[in-house]
Amino acid sequence: MIPQCISFGNEFFKPMQRKDSQKRQSTWRLPIAFFLLGSALIGGVLLWTFELDEEHLDSEVELTAAQLRLRLDAWIGARLAIVKHLALSPEARQRDHVGFTGESTLITRLYEGFQALNWVDAEGFIRVIVPVKGNEPALNRNLHDHPSKDIQETLDRALETGEMSASGVIPLLQGGQGFVTYQSIGDPSAPSGLVNGVFRIETLIDTCFAEGVLREGYRFRLVDPSGQVAYSYNPDSEDEGSWSSAAREPIQIVDRTWTLELAAANRQLGRAHTLGPWAFAAIGVVLFGLLALLLRANLSRLGELQESRARYRLLVENVADLIIKVDRQGRFLYASPSYCNTFGKTEEELLGREFLPLVHDEDQRATIDAMKTLHTPPHACSLEQRSMTRDGWRWLAWSNTAVLNPAGEVEEIIGVGRDVTVQKELEAKLIQSQKLQAIGQLAGGIAHDFNNILQSMIGYLDLVINELGEDHEVLDDLRQVEEGAERATALTRQLLAFSRKQVLHLEAVDLNGLVHGVLRMLDPIIGANIQIDFVPDPKLGLVHGDLHQLEQVLVNLCVNARDAMPNGGRLTIRTETRTSNDPEHQGVFVSMGVEDEGVGMEPETLAQIFYPFFTTKETGKGTGLGLATTHGIVDQHGGFIEVSSEPGAGSTFTVFLPQLSEEPDSAPPEVSEGQWRGTGTLVVGEDDVSVRQFISRVLEKAGYTVHPVPNGREAVEVVDALGGNVDAVLLDVIMPVLGGRGAAAELHERYPSLPILFVTGYDPNDNSPPPAGSRILSKPVSPVTLRKTVYELLEESKP
Repeated sequence: MIPQCISFGNEFFKPMQRKDSQKRQSTWRLPIAFFLLGSALIGGVLLWTFELDEEHLDSEVELTAAQLRLRLDAWIGARLAIVKHLALSPEARQRDHVGFTGESTLITRLYEGFQALNWVDAEGFIRVIVPVKGNEPALNRNLHDHPSKDIQETLDRALETGEMSASGVIPLLQGGQGFVTYQSIGDPSAPSGLVNGVFRIETLIDTCFAEGVLREGYRFRLVDPSGQVAYSYNPDSEDEGSWSSAAREPIQIVDRTWTLELAAANRQLGRAHTLGPWAFAAIGVVLFGLLALLLRANLSRLGELQESRARYRLLVENVADLIIKVDRQGRFLYASPSYCNTFGKTEEELLGREFLPLVHDEDQRATIDAMKTLHTPPHACSLEQRSMTRDGWRWLAWSNTAVLNPAGEVEEIIGVGRDVTVQKELEAKLIQSQKLQAIGQLAGGIAHDFNNILQSMIGYLDLVINELGEDHEVLDDLRQVEEGAERATALTRQLLAFSRKQVLHLEAVDLNGLVHGVLRMLDPIIGANIQIDFVPDPKLGLVHGDLHQLEQVLVNLCVNARDAMPNGGRLTIRTETRTSNDPEHQGVFVSMGVEDEGVGMEPETLAQIFYPFFTTKETGKGTGLGLATTHGIVDQHGGFIEVSSEPGAGSTFTVFLPQLSEEPDSAPPEVSEGQWRGTGTLVVGEDDVSVRQFISRVLEKAGYTVHPVPNGREAVEVVDALGGNVDAVLLDVIMPVLGGRGAAAELHERYPSLPILFVTGYDPNDNSPPPAGSRILSKPVSPVTLRKTVYELLEESKP
């Protein structure tokens, strides 16, 4: 048992644990979002800083590249001017090799970067090289035999134009790579030779870009016009790096455009990308983290405050109960939203007003007395009162508590109320239902005993009248007695119908046909000053009911409508098929409505019309059982009645009966009275001696052998004693020792095909369906009806 309790406890607290977990998560969401947003902001600032550093570095690289371009342009331009100067010198023009050598030697000493200064004759042979050392392989070589096609083109261009021309990157005859320039000597149309400037690119760049800072912080390269890399320098020997973002500057060498590419090396990148932004970012993230924790603490506190306020709102403002606070004079100090909603007023309209005028006049004294008790211990009281709400007078149950000041005096009164109108109505209905049940049981018992008396009277009267003949002098007196007995029978049936204990003879009933049949006898009852209209539904379904009882329902409603129109008017009978979705009455129903143009009814009268013995007629002009009987018959058929009425606007009574779902079997053929005789053995169980003797006498005269017994137990024993050789058993429902239904159940268990006829005027089992193969005959019954019913029962049981 204990593990089960623990398991139940765990299951019970799981939703609460989930709720607490959700609350904790909710207090973290905003701080986490704040922290993430702050971190994202810092990340954005960091990226922005990096972008600024990158832009600054790019600008620095571009500026350095531009400066280097200017330096390289000037450096190369000066040396090209020297080559042009040598071509114009007398030594070159006069082919003074010694003078040319001397001047060239001086130049190479003053201007670094030359690999060689050569004098080339008109046939293309290199005749003079300065300096000779390191350039020996080129001396006396013919340039027309140079392996580079670019040399041939550059040489031809210089000879043809007389202008200086330059090559791209070529393999030098001295070894290595470089480029050369040629400047013709003398008349351009008939040059006597050329001055050849030879530049080794490594020497040129290394000499021009010799600063340590430049060579440590940048990597650069020189690309010739064909796109070939002529020179490349990178201080980060292990990291080739990318040149896609390098700064590019054009370098003009005579008639060719080279490109200088410059990019920052790792050392320069390190100087640009310092730890400062990272430190700023770290400090910012920590700061935002601390702020997020502080925010979470504040949110937790705010959540606790909101939860406390929500609990207050849940308990006070949103509770279904009505909560008010009044001062000692009964003036409103507070009214909950539920109270304001119930009374259709705002709190501002109520504050300062007294609550007592809202209480029903009949309940004000009890309310005042109850409030006085709050001044004495235990300073609490309870009461019920009617108050005028927006929906009219409603019953409210109040529990009041006094709020005391330090002196022990009543300062304020807090009241908690609840609408108990429905409960009050249910209590009233229950009391009324219990009254009706008690009256019904009393009426049913009286009707049962009275029916047995009437059965003896009517039965023997019928026998006497048949014996005397039509011409006997006392026949008229006997007819008067018989008529009185019939009226007593009708009253008994009303009592049984009201108590819902009447025995019903169920059959398929067409309400349209029923109305047409009743209309033929209504004219003398209703009167000439009332016009009767019938609006039938041509597709109306059938109902399963007692034809005579349903006729009585229609007659009662029409008579009631007549009495509501003392000055005449129109009475309309309407039949329809309706489908109800009401939870209490679901399904397809056949309705029969009776509408009048009478005086109508007040709500107070409307609430009592189905109470037994309630009548609005003068004394002596109504039994008060008409509508009660109608209600009982309809309820016994499984139906219900709807009533709508307003003073001066007439009334409409609509009877709803369940529609029969299957077509009824065809009725057996009629048999003439002369054939209602037979032979066979019958057992009659009836506790009333006179009734038992009457039934036995009638059936014996009809030719049957009858075994009368006073109760159901003896009826079963007689059938057993006869070995089941009995043609039918007639039973009263209510008998001592064993009732009719109990006896029938035992007999059917032993003899399933044995026919049983219930002869009764009262069934306490609320008209439960009779066992299969049995019939019900209502008391009082005439000899003719008894013989006819027994004959038909035996005929139906034949194989």
